[in-house]
Amino acid sequence: METKEEYIKRFEEFEQKGGQELLKLEVQDFTELKNLISKYTSSQIKVLSANLRHSKLMLTSEKSDSELLLRSEFIPSQTLVIERIAVTPKHSGIGSAILNWLINYSKDKGFERIILENCNTEDSINFALSKGFSKCYNPILEWMPGDREELLTDYQISIN
Repeated sequence: METKEEYIKRFEEFEQKGGQELLKLEVQDFTELKNLISKYTSSQIKVLSANLRHSKLMLTSEKSDSELLLRSEFIPSQTLVIERIAVTPKHSGIGSAILNWLINYSKDKGFERIILENCNTEDSINFALSKGFSKCYNPILEWMPGDREELLTDYQISIN
């Protein structure tokens, strides 16, 4: 598990590098993933993008029964965040196939880690752990009242 101290160290290293730019998620880079999801879901997949403060991308099925929401961050390190992954049919291998594709994409594009955001169900935690992810520090918990860790638990994997 990444501790608060490790997170702060990563942040300090980021500040020393200086001038790092956000890695943008470009729609054309996700054609292969779109086709992969279509194969498993037997559904047309739309790819939507927004480049605001974060670069975001959503892949969604025409029946809205499968959705993948991604975000790019560069603080404290170049990170691909999986905000939401919901796929049908469940336990068909599609989640693993998507994750494998995203790991290869992340290596090619220069991301340093992938975060599975808000793993708050037994299935999502087991999925994260089975793929080599470990729990990571979430600075948002510092500002939230009460014990919110069970709702905002993120898992990360380093990309080398």
